[in-house]
Amino acid sequence: MGEAEGIVKSEIVRLAGREIRKSSVPLGRDVWFLKSAVSQLRKAVLTLQRITASQQKELEKGRTPLEATPEEVKESRFSPRLIGSLRRHLGITQKALAILTGVTVGAARLWEKGKFKPKDEKKAVMVALRKQSLIGVLMGVVIILIVSSCATAPVKPLASGELRLLSMATPQRLEIKVNVPFEVNINFEADGEPEIRNACFYWAGDGPHCFKVTDVNYGSPKTINVKLAVTRPGSCTLDSYVVYTREGKGRPTNVVSFNIKVLQ
Repeated sequence: MGEAEGIVKSEIVRLAGREIRKSSVPLGRDVWFLKSAVSQLRKAVLTLQRITASQQKELEKGRTPLEATPEEVKESRFSPRLIGSLRRHLGITQKALAILTGVTVGAARLWEKGKFKPKDEKKAVMVALRKQSLIGVLMGVVIILIVSSCATAPVKPLASGELRLLSMATPQRLEIKVNVPFEVNINFEADGEPEIRNACFYWAGDGPHCFKVTDVNYGSPKTINVKLAVTRPGSCTLDSYVVYTREGKGRPTNVVSFNIKVLQ
């Protein structure tokens, strides 16, 4: 009776694990989208920060030429409301606007009240300031477009014979101990059934540790099952990639990650 009960429990655990892996595939794909969006967003933000820092330094040194062409000045329209809106959009005070345009604070204040109109040479400065503010706006739009496109665009179709990793998990997440083997399940998608040679892992800056793959499921979901042991206790990120055969050569896949806590 005890043996039968053990077999039933084992089968229940196996089937439950398979269902969990099946539901985790869409989640893994969403995480892949998110990582791609974050990566591109980080690049866009760094570019914007470099541009902003450079402009700020040049502005502080008085080197940034606040100029505009005569045609731009002629076509410009600066009502009191627009002057105030531009200043607030730039995040500067009336005193700062006065310094940048070469007038007194009183004159800048009267511009916004509609008592006086700026001369063409002062308009040229404000046109230049408006163009610089538009750089920030455009970069913001670029960032929004990057995030929205990465979040909604479908994954690039698989090439012939290609294999792509989607996600990684372990059923023993809360019971991992130093030097004790535990199972890792890697979900993937592939064109056909390419030969999978090795699964390689990094943890806590250590690796790669590569293991020959012998347990592969090409059904639904597609999974690679590997057992490994971590040699250091503590929390760390487990990174993995797979080496598979494509066009007669060994090719590495993309990398998937998973956070684990290893007990002493």
